[in-house]
Amino acid sequence: MDRTVSMFIYSKILINPKNQSMLMNTSLHALSDSPQRCPAHRLSTLEQKAGRLSTAEKQLAKCPVLLLLLLQFSLSTRAQPAIEWNKTLGGNLREYLYAVKQTADGGYIAAGKSNSAIGGDKTQAGNGNDDYWVVKVAPDGTKQWDQTYGGNGVDELKEVFQTADGGYLLAGNSTSDAGSDKSQNDKAASGGIRGDYWIVKTDADGEIEWDKTIGGTREEILTDAKQTPDGGYVLVGTSNSGVSGDKTKAGTESWVVKLRADGSIQWDNPVEYIHKTKIDPTQDGGYIVGGNTVNVPGQDYSDSYIIKLSPNGRIEWGTVFNLHQSELMDVHQTREGQYIVAIKTETPDSGIPYLVVKLENTGIEIWRKIFTASAANDDFKLANIRQVIQTADGGFLAGGYSDSPAGADKSEDSKGGDDYWLVKMDADGNKQWDKTIGGPGSDFLQSIELTRDGGYILGGNSDSPTGQDKTEASRGEADFWIVKLAPEFNIRVLSFSASNLGFTVTADSSAPAQSVLLVASSGLPQVTLSKSANSSWLTLPSSALGNLSFNVDAAGLAPGTYNATVNAIAPGYAGATLNVLLTVVPGNQLTTVRINAGGPSFTTSDGRLFSEDRYFGGFDRIYYIPGREILYTTDDVLYRTERSAPSFSYDIPVVNGDYVVVLHFAEIWFDSPKGNAGKRLFNVDMEGNRKLENYDIYAKADDALAALEEEFQLTVTDGVLNINFSKGAADLPTVAAIEVIPKSDFTKSTLTLPAVADAYVHTYFPDENFGTEDQLIVKSGGINISRQTYLKFLLTGISDVTSARLRIYGYNVESTRKVNTSAYSVDNDAWTETGITYNNAPASSAWPLTRKAAGNVPEYHILDVTAFVQSQTEGDKVVSIMLRNPTSANKKLVFHSRENPSGMAPELVVTTQKPVANSSRLSAKPEVKDELLHQKSTVSSVYPNPVKKHFTLSLSSRHEGAVSLQLITRSGRSYDVKASEQSAASALKQVDLSGFSLDKGIYLLKIRSGTATEVLKVLVAE
Repeated sequence: MDRTVSMFIYSKILINPKNQSMLMNTSLHALSDSPQRCPAHRLSTLEQKAGRLSTAEKQLAKCPVLLLLLLQFSLSTRAQPAIEWNKTLGGNLREYLYAVKQTADGGYIAAGKSNSAIGGDKTQAGNGNDDYWVVKVAPDGTKQWDQTYGGNGVDELKEVFQTADGGYLLAGNSTSDAGSDKSQNDKAASGGIRGDYWIVKTDADGEIEWDKTIGGTREEILTDAKQTPDGGYVLVGTSNSGVSGDKTKAGTESWVVKLRADGSIQWDNPVEYIHKTKIDPTQDGGYIVGGNTVNVPGQDYSDSYIIKLSPNGRIEWGTVFNLHQSELMDVHQTREGQYIVAIKTETPDSGIPYLVVKLENTGIEIWRKIFTASAANDDFKLANIRQVIQTADGGFLAGGYSDSPAGADKSEDSKGGDDYWLVKMDADGNKQWDKTIGGPGSDFLQSIELTRDGGYILGGNSDSPTGQDKTEASRGEADFWIVKLAPEFNIRVLSFSASNLGFTVTADSSAPAQSVLLVASSGLPQVTLSKSANSSWLTLPSSALGNLSFNVDAAGLAPGTYNATVNAIAPGYAGATLNVLLTVVPGNQLTTVRINAGGPSFTTSDGRLFSEDRYFGGFDRIYYIPGREILYTTDDVLYRTERSAPSFSYDIPVVNGDYVVVLHFAEIWFDSPKGNAGKRLFNVDMEGNRKLENYDIYAKADDALAALEEEFQLTVTDGVLNINFSKGAADLPTVAAIEVIPKSDFTKSTLTLPAVADAYVHTYFPDENFGTEDQLIVKSGGINISRQTYLKFLLTGISDVTSARLRIYGYNVESTRKVNTSAYSVDNDAWTETGITYNNAPASSAWPLTRKAAGNVPEYHILDVTAFVQSQTEGDKVVSIMLRNPTSANKKLVFHSRENPSGMAPELVVTTQKPVANSSRLSAKPEVKDELLHQKSTVSSVYPNPVKKHFTLSLSSRHEGAVSLQLITRSGRSYDVKASEQSAASALKQVDLSGFSLDKGIYLLKIRSGTATEVLKVLVAE
């Protein structure tokens, strides 16, 4: 058990007084192995000052030895290093970190590029496009200063290090001419491709002392730089220039440049057949260069390659690794004079793993080690190695990122998307531990360095909000994220006596303070407390060890739940985290207001009346698209209009109280082919509080022309609900409709229903069952290769469905082509997962309910099956759906089944306007009882409804024999409608209206048979 896990268990024991016996048992067991004892009558000074403590907290205060044992009892000889602190740094757009280094004062310098304006942590405006951005932080991660450097083009900072005089050397590449911070023009010939190495020397405060532009008349891109023992610098990158400018020798692959301390060129040398290079000075005064082969005669693939250079840049020897389609990411000389190399490569058995190779000083291989992540996406295992360093104990630490769950060499699940992933090896390459670090979003590790205390400083990029290991939200699209790790053998840790605090208060009130203990395993360190952003309701105590009292104030907060993270850090100690949850209890509920933004009054298919646009202010601008179909809704009209302007607001008069505000969106401007994520980013504030920051409709809905809702709880105290829309990082804010609903009247429930049965059937094996496979297959188009998938869901206790979306996870495994997967309704629910075969599979509807294209990227696919699910809520409450490709694409689509260990099984996400009983929220059983399956509806139903050119009629069990259909207008005019039976024994009728010229509106469908007559309402949409 590692220290992190043991500390979590310790905190969980302390938080619940019911676990006191567990605490005592642990205490006695720990003490029985120790020569020390704690007299029962002794109370520490800490307890005397603590005031009102829980019994568990008092037990700790009585026995400091027990506390120390609890902090240390699970330390293993090879514990993962704990996180001391982490820091998010960024502006309003995107920052990309390339390097972070420790500085002489014990702090850190982080370097990369930024395209953000002033804001967040960025204090200077940009000069062109991307600029160099450097941030200096203190030993505890507190920001000290930042500097932006750039010209009128694109400037990418790749490396930084501190110079002997306490200043800094920045190395990267630039397309800028002289101006702003750049003193020299780009050296490209007229009309040529721009780009040169750009070197900037600063003083200790980041002020520029000199800069150098180095290049030929074509493009140079710097990939690495290092400080040399003589106080100079060595640069390496890619050059497309001939002899020109600063380039003295021909060669159009890699280019090595040696600089003196003042930035003047000492020598330069091209290195052919290698690019994307890394460089490291060697102990003999020369250099080791690593990269990938390129333009090698007779070789049609890229291999990893290292070259040893003499002190004047001449090639001494080279080694090729014989790896097809590999990419060398890092190379260093070890303290013993050997070489350690990190390579990204693809293998048949391991996907894309970490590959680490150790070589003699002559280039002869000593060992190579592969570290594999488990399969995150079907059978594909992915880990992107970025760097490898030698550690204080002579071993090695490899780092990069992975989105894989636990398995193979990875001991921890992903925290969100991609996470930092570290693998620690001994000197022989044997794995000692691994560690996953991340937030709920995506986190990409780029830089690792050993710190002077034996720990590590990690740097990368993150778009994660607060959560998991990340204690600060992203400032914009993506930011620098720096993580400080304690030494591996560190036993100095901070710990709270509880991992969580919970407060429940009524609106506009406060609650009694709650206390926890903050203790250190040894010593009396200087502690710093901080809290996550957007937590003004939480008041922190003074930073200190001992009893800490926390207060909350719900004034101005809407009913709902609020989370904050409190971090305690101290130099040299593993930090501690306390999660604080505030629940605000709602007050009275009042009147509903609904507005069709930018449009006229409109009544939805479920009877909600939206008024014409009103109560708006600011820029008066609307947009409308006629006739387009909107995904995931039957109320297309509501989303075809929008209010969209640089800024606007709604001031809606309401009676004071607690409300739920529902905002409706659809991306109707950035449609295909111009539509994609990031085109529209805007902000929404309600009652003066930011609710949506750089909100991206397209990214959230995963498509254009797709209905989307966001819900917010708030309290109105001044008789007016204020909603403000403002520009974010891109384009204009927009909204399609607004609902303001008293909280007591808001009954919408959203349930995610698991499949209770799933299986695919195969034409080549017509009597074989595939219900226990971990994948579901869809394929059609060839002889005896067709496969189709069946899914079953239960709707027990569910009615008034307003939305139903099928979620399936998978992709096209045979090509990059996008292939349609169509969903069809199945009326016969009697099939079972372990009994269904191609020969006994039930028939489906002739027309698909919906379809979705699947490409070669594993991802979720959402299919709108609302109309069919609505029809099934009136019947046996069992939904069966068949998936197939109707176009004979002859490409294999693979989706995860409920037997797949990934957890990405098919789901039916159902939204209903009525509360759902708790029993309906429980997971369904694997199979449905026979008597339930054979129940028949006593009411016929039409889906989809509203109808367009076609619809399906599901007949009730009251009808027998021949059936006639009539469609009747409000004026009494009737149309005889013909239905084609899907099969003689089926209760499904397929109805085609394409031959009639029908106005939009409500019609009556009269169903007559020899045993019954029914009349249904049908809404014709077009």
